[in-house]
Amino acid sequence: MQDVLHQFKFLKDIRVADFFAKALKNKVRGMEYDLIIPIPMHVEMEKKRTFSPVEVVLQQAKLPFQSVLEKTTMSQQSKKTYEQRINSSSFFKSLPQVDVSQQKILLIDDLITTGTTIKHAKTILLELGAKSVEEAIFISGKK
Repeated sequence: MQDVLHQFKFLKDIRVADFFAKALKNKVRGMEYDLIIPIPMHVEMEKKRTFSPVEVVLQQAKLPFQSVLEKTTMSQQSKKTYEQRINSSSFFKSLPQVDVSQQKILLIDDLITTGTTIKHAKTILLELGAKSVEEAIFISGKK
């Protein structure tokens, strides 16, 4: 499965988005949420890749979403050791004029390993007043 994600993200095979979109629609069916928020890439990384894999999948799945978070560092979790990942400080901030108060949030990301990315995003959203924050992930490599 990680080979398919690699083909999508790094070889830019957008056709793979359909596969993930169908799986994501099945995964979120029956979940209660008010707002879908994708885990963002750093703006420079998105320019380099030319697209945001999570946003492309959400668009393919026809799931409306709102960008609420901004990634503040270019460092990739996959380049860090397990210890570095779980001990890292937050690398997100909220975009200006964001209001998620009393919203049930559904965070979407492509891959989870340690859960640090989701943890940091959840913390910020809860601090902004979100009622709850759940997640849906394309692939889990969580230990």
